[in-house]
Amino acid sequence: MKATAVAPSNIAFIKYWGKKDEVLRLPENGSISMNLSNLLTTTTVEFNPRFKEDEIIINNQKEENAGSRAIKHLDRIRILAKINYKAKVATNNNFPTEQGFLRLPRDSPH
Repeated sequence: MKATAVAPSNIAFIKYWGKKDEVLRLPENGSISMNLSNLLTTTTVEFNPRFKEDEIIINNQKEENAGSRAIKHLDRIRILAKINYKAKVATNNNFPTEQGFLRLPRDSPH
């Protein structure tokens, strides 16, 4: 059981304020944003009975926090799929992670 997804980066112009549901991370109100088609995140998730523990790899670095949000989502998926398999999640960005609004140099050809 393995799947890969590719998604463009998203820039929020107007961010929501507050959460309607902290557990599900649902926003209190909407926001306005746009996607940048050439700045991509590629994520592969594999559930396998041979895996002994969940493994999260972000930009080629293993995430060491066993209680991470990603693991909590994997737990939800296991419940919905009625499986007990551990998973490997590998995600990579082709742009700097957590940098806020992208700024290019003035002489950039982009």
